[in-house]
Amino acid sequence: MRIRPFALERFYERWEFNTELMLSSSDCETRAVADLLALEPDAERRLLELRLGYTEVPGSAELRAAIAGRHEHAQPADVLALAAAEEGIFITCHGLLEAGDHAVIETPCYGSALELARSTGAGVSVWRRRYEDGWAHDVDELRRLITPQTKLIYINSPHNPTGTQMPARVFDRVLELAAEGDIVLLSDEVYRGLEHQPADRLAAACDRVLRLHDGRLIPA
Repeated sequence: MRIRPFALERFYERWEFNTELMLSSSDCETRAVADLLALEPDAERRLLELRLGYTEVPGSAELRAAIAGRHEHAQPADVLALAAAEEGIFITCHGLLEAGDHAVIETPCYGSALELARSTGAGVSVWRRRYEDGWAHDVDELRRLITPQTKLIYINSPHNPTGTQMPARVFDRVLELAAEGDIVLLSDEVYRGLEHQPADRLAAACDRVLRLHDGRLIPA
């Protein structure tokens, strides 16, 4: 397995902590640990009492229950806690893809989404969004990119780096295309909750249920 360097991270490695002004980062303003602990009563005491031993491989029962509680249909047993979104992308790509398979990756994107898919040896097509088109999602192009070998579609919304939100009608169609082809949809929702307009927030992909109606898969 060979993973090509993520050009963006190489750039940050050189400049992120050595420049006067940082205008390109996508993360939130940092907060002190004390500020975070103040958000929940008794959190500081419980943190200080936390034992730093091994826990269950998928994450502690308490953590998985808290994550599942943020979703409509998920149960704690459905949750796998990971160190970061990139680790989730890695294990999904390498768990599903191998030489002879095919994946479709929405671009532009954070470098790992594209390069980790390529590192599996699978064929990779980019579902490209363009500035000159107002970063519109061309769903017809996505449909054309899907092949009988397609096992994975990767999407990201709210989107890095454009900050745009996938329209609900596009999301519905992506779900339909994935279900029709029995394709795994990897929905990167690391920025969910930071939408410019909360009313535009999409449901978590894991909470969307598909039903068959007149031969078509319809999001419920």
